[in-house]
Amino acid sequence: MTDAPIPWLPDIVPGAHFVSSEIEMTAEAIIEFAKQYDPQVAHTDPELAKKTAFQGLSSSGWLTAALTAKLVTEVGMPLHGDLIGADVHLKWPSPARPGDRLHVELDIVTARLSRSRPGWAIVTAKYQTVNQDGEIRQQTEATVFSPKS
Repeated sequence: MTDAPIPWLPDIVPGAHFVSSEIEMTAEAIIEFAKQYDPQVAHTDPELAKKTAFQGLSSSGWLTAALTAKLVTEVGMPLHGDLIGADVHLKWPSPARPGDRLHVELDIVTARLSRSRPGWAIVTAKYQTVNQDGEIRQQTEATVFSPKS
């Protein structure tokens, strides 16, 4: 099946580009998240973090991923209902830091109707989480299901 336009998602076509708003990464959020979910000193202790490979306090990749998910839901793609994740590939080429203002730049790769689930679309997107200086903090390729309504 080719990537024919999806009747209820006319703006979700290969090549469509979306940009999110910004969210600021704070030291408090980095430390709070890490203490609960990823308690490594590079994420929990600003002084000890200076002695790590990160050379300073850095976000857990999982916090960056969670903030990216939030931004993707707010990026302005005209999808209907909740998205159901089917597949995701993540890369963290550089760590997010306190003071980073992150946004997502998202491109639709494929969009098609599901062959097995009428009323559902399957959308694959590639996106980058980028800070105010253009540094890429996360690269993502994800495939999601989107219902008609």
